[in-house]
Amino acid sequence: MLHQRNYNTRNVNDALAQLADRVQVAEPLTVLTSAGMPTASVIPTFRAADGLWKNHRPEQSATPEAFSTDPSLIWKWYAWRRQDVARREPNRGHELLGAWSQRLDRFTLITQNVDGWHERAGTHAVIRFCGSTWELRCWNECEASANG
Repeated sequence: MLHQRNYNTRNVNDALAQLADRVQVAEPLTVLTSAGMPTASVIPTFRAADGLWKNHRPEQSATPEAFSTDPSLIWKWYAWRRQDVARREPNRGHELLGAWSQRLDRFTLITQNVDGWHERAGTHAVIRFCGSTWELRCWNECEASANG
């Protein structure tokens, strides 16, 4: 498994070759992705040092209480976030996972990412652990809902 360290090119190539060998024979295959996945597409994460929560506490914009306090602010923030995500493209990692999911019959991807890029890159069988920035629901279980 690759971890974020300073690898020389030979070590990285060896690790990637080993991963490719394992994926070719792995079935079922389950892949987990998290906040680092969209950073290659220059999308800020929420909790990194320069992330979206750098100047705001999550409780100020990511809770039902925050929405109740200032719904207009929250709607504007999520509209900005959707626009930022929409103007960018999935990265090579998303494309690779999309290709794996199309090639393997028993592939599942579990992600905490809400951007929808795995799906845009062609990945099937995505389980979005933290929801989607594109699917809107009424937080207090009302009948209204919308898909963006």
